[in-house]
Amino acid sequence: MVTIKITPEVAEALRFAVGMLAGFEDDDTQEGVPDALSSLRKLVEQLPDAKPKFPSAEELSGWFFEVEVRVEVILSLAMAFADCQAPPEAFSEQFYEECIAGVALDDINIQHLREQFPHFDKLLMTQMSDGDACDAAEWLLKRGVFGLLAKVATPVRQYDADGSDSWRSGWGHVYTGWVYADDMDVLADRAMAWALAHHEQDRRKRKPREHQTTQSK
Repeated sequence: MVTIKITPEVAEALRFAVGMLAGFEDDDTQEGVPDALSSLRKLVEQLPDAKPKFPSAEELSGWFFEVEVRVEVILSLAMAFADCQAPPEAFSEQFYEECIAGVALDDINIQHLREQFPHFDKLLMTQMSDGDACDAAEWLLKRGVFGLLAKVATPVRQYDADGSDSWRSGWGHVYTGWVYADDMDVLADRAMAWALAHHEQDRRKRKPREHQTTQSK
């Protein structure tokens, strides 16, 4: 008997696989999908004990302070669509308008969502020609996408030109974006990873200091 260690990464991959296969559950042409999905769901039900302990609120607050990231909105899709014809404003006027309506698949600001959010590509394509936030809410509800969406923000950093890691930043000039996860601990990790990616982009943008030369008389 082979023993396989279920790491947090493996657990997340299994949950993602369930979300992906669920999109083909009702497709009669996809032979074997219902059985595979059933087996995966039974396995996923046993995963909570393999998950690491979630950090305390104090630890989480300290990490977010150090990384310079804050959560502006948290939306639980499991509790948001009591009436798909009247989704909450955080979904219809923020997430939908910023990440779905008129957004192309190659938009740089949604590439991480394409990896995190089950069926995101299909959702985006169904909304390109016709649809609205109500249609999108119903579409997600039917496919069992019940995770957490968070709108996050991080200050734009201006790194010093001397090559050091010193920077200037303020909350009056920020980047914003959205991250998705099935669990709060993964959501926190993705929020911090999102912010760190922007910090690295800002670091690469810094202009080298001009070297001044003087001539001796």
